[in-house]
Amino acid sequence: AEQMAWKPEAAPAHHFETLVERVILLERDRVARGELSEMTFRANASRLRQYWLPLLDNKRIQDITHYDIVQAVGVLSRRGISSVSLAQYLQSLRLIFKLAHAENLIAHIPSFPTIRKHTTPRGAFTVTEYRNLVSTARRLAKLHDTKPITHRDRAGGIYTKTVSVTCSQI
Repeated sequence: AEQMAWKPEAAPAHHFETLVERVILLERDRVARGELSEMTFRANASRLRQYWLPLLDNKRIQDITHYDIVQAVGVLSRRGISSVSLAQYLQSLRLIFKLAHAENLIAHIPSFPTIRKHTTPRGAFTVTEYRNLVSTARRLAKLHDTKPITHRDRAGGIYTKTVSVTCSQI
């Protein structure tokens, strides 16, 4: 059987750090199954380890209250983290509480503060800017496409239109 890099028995199951590492392992499995992107996984793992763990590490999961979460959000907010990012940080924290609840370590999940998201949408491209963007991207893509075409080239598991199937493969 495949051995896990992190051993859950290293700390009691109700410790926040233990749950963080277990969630990260479970999320890594979701990436392997194609349910979660690598980028989302890395962002969640970073949020959990770099922000939530230092703020809540000394607590047992059943001792973390709504007030503790609000206080931690205040710390993050004072660090200049945007409202959109704060909502993402809370989503990462919810993963910990959902696991703890599923494992019967807590009877209920504390309520989370509501974060009003203030977004600043960027302006749209003009038609001229969009055409320039597309043509530049195509030109740059051709410069970097140095892979020679062979009879093994496929698109979605099917041989590409530009490459014919050789007789030896029929």
